[in-house]
Amino acid sequence: MGKLANRLLGLLLGAGFALCSIYLIGVATAVAIPAELAEPVSEISGLLALALIDLATLGLPLSAAFLLLAYGSKFLTREPDAVFYTLLLAPLILLRLYFSLLAPGLSIHLLAATLPHLLLLLACYFYLVRSAQRAQA
Repeated sequence: MGKLANRLLGLLLGAGFALCSIYLIGVATAVAIPAELAEPVSEISGLLALALIDLATLGLPLSAAFLLLAYGSKFLTREPDAVFYTLLLAPLILLRLYFSLLAPGLSIHLLAATLPHLLLLLACYFYLVRSAQRAQA
């Protein structure tokens, strides 16, 4: 498969993943978290409790879906590289930034809600890129 087809496949799969992430985020926000679980952490910091809940309900499912998509796309393309994984993740990051900018005001609560799962997705991205570089070497 040529490089252009590889890039186009990454972009199309990334756009599909961004659209599917809307469903995943909707399901994850419907999960009821008992107050007893967040109470010990919320005594220390309310933002920390919000960040940890967001990481558990949004970050882990999105990261798992991203890793499944990335490993599944290895069957479609023989040589995934850093650009392929960037095109796979970029539509989701742009979509999340777009929704964040549409919010009425940029607050610390919005950053606490979006930053943890984006950092987890970036950690997954760097893991995939490093493993692809080791496989090519």
